Amino acid sequence: MAIRRLEPYRHAVTDLRDRLRTGVLAPGTRIVAKDVSEDLGLSPTPVREAMARLAGEGLLVERRGDGFFVRVPTAPYLAELYRLSLVILLEAQQGERRPRPDLSLVLGGEAQRDPVRAVERLFLAWAGESEGTALGAFYGLVLNQLGPVRRVEAQLLPDLAAEAQALVALAEVPNDHLRRDALTEFHARRVPFAAALAQLLAPADDG
Repeated sequence: MAIRRLEPYRHAVTDLRDRLRTGVLAPGTRIVAKDVSEDLGLSPTPVREAMARLAGEGLLVERRGDGFFVRVPTAPYLAELYRLSLVILLEAQQGERRPRPDLSLVLGGEAQRDPVRAVERLFLAWAGESEGTALGAFYGLVLNQLGPVRRVEAQLLPDLAAEAQALVALAEVPNDHLRRDALTEFHARRVPFAAALAQLLAPADDG
């Protein structure tokens, strides 16, 4: 019975998190539990619980009396997210790491078709290589918060597909220095654009 009660909640969390990560729900959008519940065929209660969970993950902001809104990231916030992403990924390269699948085969084609998603999957896999589980779980939170901005980077940064292909090619390279250098370059390329990226994500009435 407990598992059955959890299913609608998990469904709501997964669906909303995916919409937020991919930017389908734009920053500043008000999320109404009744509308989401009707869309998903769920009762409002698990949807409200899911929204509270996602606010805890930094994807939504609760405004007392007004409900939940998609977070509108500021330039400093985005810069911190990029830096935090790098810190986690570099830390995950230290010490013993778990065996990994051949990511270059899995992600090679996707790097050309959808470079943003390919890099997300690659970085999440790299973060999860650490012998502990905390880095991978924590990186998932950062990845989801960076999701919307990653999907507007192409408006400012060229050659995302080539960049993704070069990163994927390092998936099976034993030289960890090459991987760390590539991770550092990837994030350093983006931090200077934090203000411009934040402006691209700003709601129209805030621009």
